[in-house]
Amino acid sequence: MSRKELAQLTDIHPQTIGYLERQQFNPTIELALKLSKALGVGLDAIFSAEPFGLLDDSSLRSDRK
Repeated sequence: MSRKELAQLTDIHPQTIGYLERQQFNPTIELALKLSKALGVGLDAIFSAEPFGLLDDSSLRSDRK
């Protein structure tokens, strides 16, 4: 999934995804919930102190909307 696709799913700017990836921005609870749903991961992955690694499309939920 591209930054642009994730940004569209979560209704944020693609640049914000980059800030999150580089740990230059912490998500709000609302954004974390959107990211969790879009990526098909739990909130513990979003707020983890440890990076959870790369996700590929096969690891993402097929029912995301």
